[in-house]
Amino acid sequence: MTEIATKHTPKPWAINPMVVQIDAMNGDGYIVPVCQMLWPTDERSEAETYANARLIAAAPDLLDALKDIVASYESYRAAEGDDDTSDSIELAEAAIRLAETGAR
Repeated sequence: MTEIATKHTPKPWAINPMVVQIDAMNGDGYIVPVCQMLWPTDERSEAETYANARLIAAAPDLLDALKDIVASYESYRAAEGDDDTSDSIELAEAAIRLAETGAR
């Protein structure tokens, strides 16, 4: 897989419960908002709102982990001379591409 430069705000991302938003620290050491969540409503509970916030805050770590898994699999395949790509790896590569470029 070709390495693509990361364009998202660097991790770590953290939930700011005061305003239900995801914050990160920029290169100058200032806390900057990455994503502001909608407040709970009749259609979306507080628990669901914070579950969404946790998932979004974990996104950079999930992306890094997925890239490591794909790289490990590709190294194994190269060492074993295996030309097959598993469906799971293809799904992982598609998810990485979506996260990094927006392309499906």
